[in-house]
Amino acid sequence: MFRRRPLLRAAAVGGTAYVAGKHMANKQADEAAYAADQDARISALEQQQAGQDPYQQQQQYQQPPPQYQQQPPPQYYQQPPPPPDPSQLPPPMARLMAALGTAMDEMFAVSQEEHDDTVIRGLGASSGVREGIARRVAGPVDFERIQRGYVLLTEATTEAFNILLPLLSAIVTDSGGLLSHSAIVAREYGIPGVVGTREATERIPDGALVRVDGDAGEVTVLV
Repeated sequence: MFRRRPLLRAAAVGGTAYVAGKHMANKQADEAAYAADQDARISALEQQQAGQDPYQQQQQYQQPPPQYQQQPPPQYYQQPPPPPDPSQLPPPMARLMAALGTAMDEMFAVSQEEHDDTVIRGLGASSGVREGIARRVAGPVDFERIQRGYVLLTEATTEAFNILLPLLSAIVTDSGGLLSHSAIVAREYGIPGVVGTREATERIPDGALVRVDGDAGEVTVLV
């Protein structure tokens, strides 16, 4: 019984070596077939392009394969389907959908209040009243234009704007709701914030003196 173990071990080692050798041979055969196919494709392409100028060759390279040329392009800009009716959903799913809808509205919904000639209305995101020079900032490239006490006037803020927050007297944005980045950081720094005005960057001149009322959600152009 004990003499059989070396024989079984030898048989197992030999079987493993045989399988590994067969796998290696199949892999080498596949690689050789792939290389031969690539060489044939290159030779056919070179014969086809003989006498063509470089521009024609480039155009040919850019053309999709024939099997894809007849397919219609994907439709990326179709109107998405409406959300499901919550009343048709199970109660737990209906509550989840309602919560998600509320959160999305608080993040992205804007004010629908009408503006006056000198009063821009939005959502009061952070309480307080401050006056200061409105400075239009489109992005980090304009950060150097901000001085202490200025009112930030922008479409929306991101984390990149955090470096400006200690200098600002107030924040006014075109977009964003009460849970947007602009609203949250205004409350954190204790400065008035009016968000979701839709068009404050268009109606308030750069450098104008403004009063920002975060309680009423209004921005008044003084000068």
